[in-house]
Amino acid sequence: MLKIILVALLAFLVQYSFKVLLTLDVHKRTYNHRPGPCRKIEGVVNGSEDITISYEKNLAFITSGIVFLHSDSSKTENNGEMFVYDLSQRTYKAERIPVKNLEDSEFLPHGISHWVLKDGTVRLFVVVHSKDFKHSIVILDYDEKNRVLNHVRTIRDDKFNSHYLLENTATNGIILSNDKKTLYVSFIYEETIGVFDWNVGKQEIREVSKIETLTACDNFHVDEDDNLWSACHPVLKDAAKHLGNHKNKDLHSPTQVLRFKFSEDRKFAEIVEVFSDEGRFTSAGAVATSFDNGKQMLIGTVFRDVTHCDINISLDF
Repeated sequence: MLKIILVALLAFLVQYSFKVLLTLDVHKRTYNHRPGPCRKIEGVVNGSEDITISYEKNLAFITSGIVFLHSDSSKTENNGEMFVYDLSQRTYKAERIPVKNLEDSEFLPHGISHWVLKDGTVRLFVVVHSKDFKHSIVILDYDEKNRVLNHVRTIRDDKFNSHYLLENTATNGIILSNDKKTLYVSFIYEETIGVFDWNVGKQEIREVSKIETLTACDNFHVDEDDNLWSACHPVLKDAAKHLGNHKNKDLHSPTQVLRFKFSEDRKFAEIVEVFSDEGRFTSAGAVATSFDNGKQMLIGTVFRDVTHCDINISLDF
């Protein structure tokens, strides 16, 4: 009986160790390739963790200054900022846009999405953290004439305390399809993407499929053709080192950009690797957004700059 218990325990430890090694991607290596010329955008230096594109206005809105939980909030030195980037001009310069009438002094933006109101105003919904890692959703309207963001409302709730959307499951990127009927969720540690039917009336979701990615996908973007885009962390052990000490310029984290074209029943996806970098050019990519009918894209990073690439290849077979 003792031998059986020892064998079972050994088998469990081997299985657990193997799972940990797979999760940390210790066996993986990243190779560099680009879909066309890539350049850095000036202005953004302290992270570009999330980007949302208003195709109606041909503008990209960028969050900068993400903060992670510290035992001592005084260690947080980031300054939260918002940027706008004109997609119609190849200036390769992002413009900082001030936030007016904000009720809180601490504004450390993370995730972002938007909605265009009937009068044409771009309304931003920004996930914001404080230095002591309390969370809120800040709603901002973009004043095109004065090039500022006006605070509309801040939403707080006790449920804003973790990354758990589904029971016992760590989630990261989340987005709706263009018709608002399909919900995509990144299970970052499982290295999968969940596809769900979204019932807005009943506020319910039903799983349709789970796509294996073999990489840790971060934030999402849905393009004009309803394809899903994501910047992913292909080697989690390198991402962990980089995120734990991002000011060390010698620590890099590989970046991978994937585009997902789903089958009609959404149970399968054709996955194309659009961009890959070992981390020296684009480190810890967090979001990838396409524009110009799929001919260009932006890649945001957790703690560093923004990459602007031309896509000079066909992504369809």
